[in-house]
Amino acid sequence: MILKSFISLYCGFLFPFCVFAQTEPLRVKYNFIVDDGDRAGSKVDIERDGLPWKQRDGTDAKNYVDMEFQHEYVLTFSKPGFITKKIAVSTVVPKKKLDEPFDPLLFNVTIFRQYEGVNIVVFNNPVARYAYQVKKGVFEYDTDYSKTIIAEVKKAEDELKVKHKADKSSGGTPPVRVAESKAAGSDEKSIKKDVVAEKNKVEESPKKNTANSGTAIVKTEKPIVVNKKPIVIEKKPIVIEKKPIVVDKKTNVVNKPAANVIADMDSRSSLFAGASVMDDNHIEREYVAGNKHVTETIVTRGGRKYIYKKVVYAWGVYYFRDNVSITEPTYIQEVL
Repeated sequence: MILKSFISLYCGFLFPFCVFAQTEPLRVKYNFIVDDGDRAGSKVDIERDGLPWKQRDGTDAKNYVDMEFQHEYVLTFSKPGFITKKIAVSTVVPKKKLDEPFDPLLFNVTIFRQYEGVNIVVFNNPVARYAYQVKKGVFEYDTDYSKTIIAEVKKAEDELKVKHKADKSSGGTPPVRVAESKAAGSDEKSIKKDVVAEKNKVEESPKKNTANSGTAIVKTEKPIVVNKKPIVIEKKPIVIEKKPIVVDKKTNVVNKPAANVIADMDSRSSLFAGASVMDDNHIEREYVAGNKHVTETIVTRGGRKYIYKKVVYAWGVYYFRDNVSITEPTYIQEVL
């Protein structure tokens, strides 16, 4: 009797661990492609719930990662001289589905050479997101997220391809690598190098030798003068006018007037350079759609309306102006 009780207790103690052990992680396989190049020098950084988790060498033949459930992941694919792409993967599933096996998630990601003159701000956000689809019971492409960004990604990629094709046909080398070619102090160093080179050059000019009937070559050095002009930054005063926030009790809509009326519009974005002051029509509303929290702000300037959105996901925050991706500093400058 005692033995039976002991066996029952022992099995009961191990049962939760047995159940837990049956939950296999989600295997995510990726095909990392470097357009017109190789993966030497590339890497894959992986974040989990907003924190660094793992890093892979881009040349690693093990092109997959096992992800635990109920987390938000972001994979960042990068290589010097190329644009960086991010892919978001959500492994959040209903608890009752944790014991069920899932097929591996597969996707391709291609990075292109970076060129000046191409707007690549869209790549600051994940270019795609994969998540569990409740209706289908599988992990696949999240169309709700991607439809707001896919057009911008395609436009930027098409421009990069055109630049690269033109560069190859001319036989030149990619003009970017902005971080490499315009590193801090590089211009100053190149100027000093040119000055030293010029000082070493000498001008040969024939002059008559009074002692002999022939001619002699006399070397004369040509001094180089570098005129350094000071840079003067003129600071202009900013005038701020505070206005009260009015709440419409019938519609419960917050009419948020212009927080800052700035006398010198040069300190704002060039988008509103033609407007002297911000109009009073500054309406803000918040709502939840699916797994995102949206703050929508309608701003009227110069007689035109602009719709701004701050979209908060569990894995990150993104900003848009008229459904076009913008940076956080631009959003703060134009809205707040």
